[in-house]
Amino acid sequence: MAIGLAQWLGPLLLVSLWGLSAPALLLRRLGEHMQRLQENSGLHLRLGPGTATLPRAGWLEQPLDPFNASDGRSFLQRYWVNDQHRAGQEGPVFLHLGGEGSLGPGSVMAGHPAALAPAFGALVISLEHRFYGLSVPPGGLGMAQLRYLSSRHALADVVSARLALSRLFNVSSISPWICFGGSYAGSLAAWTRLKVLGPLRWAGEGTKCGVQSR
Repeated sequence: MAIGLAQWLGPLLLVSLWGLSAPALLLRRLGEHMQRLQENSGLHLRLGPGTATLPRAGWLEQPLDPFNASDGRSFLQRYWVNDQHRAGQEGPVFLHLGGEGSLGPGSVMAGHPAALAPAFGALVISLEHRFYGLSVPPGGLGMAQLRYLSSRHALADVVSARLALSRLFNVSSISPWICFGGSYAGSLAAWTRLKVLGPLRWAGEGTKCGVQSR
């Protein structure tokens, strides 16, 4: 499947890191690589029998209300993983954040994360947004449930997913995590970088998102 540059290369918001030299270098290299891709006439990504490693789906148990420790309800959040180009445990993780829709295997086989993964030896993971696709909590989309559908809850999902996925895939504690997203999910990528506290190595790349860099 061929994807033209005009269909997926848009205005980029590269959110700066705070004083962490290794992720900062990686982010700069990402920008340089994106510029080289823009200079090419096209980008070809293929799905089919010739693909060396097919993406796998998995599930994470997430709290329905991560801000209420007494609420024991949970739901299953779907993710996809493509480790075809992973260079090792200390390599970067490219996390594609889902937005207002279902995610399929193409979420880790096409687009920015998949295109950049070979150059950086990255593990590519996509995380489906709560209440979309197959990541709908028990009880469905009733009005009482929708209080748990917010960007704040989505950010909490990203934080807990990062910890769970690190254990599942033996990701080193020094591995940088780069969040990708477009539109609303691009804002989530930026907010993840800004809101996540602690000794985490985060960067964010948002396409056509409504967050202004300062």
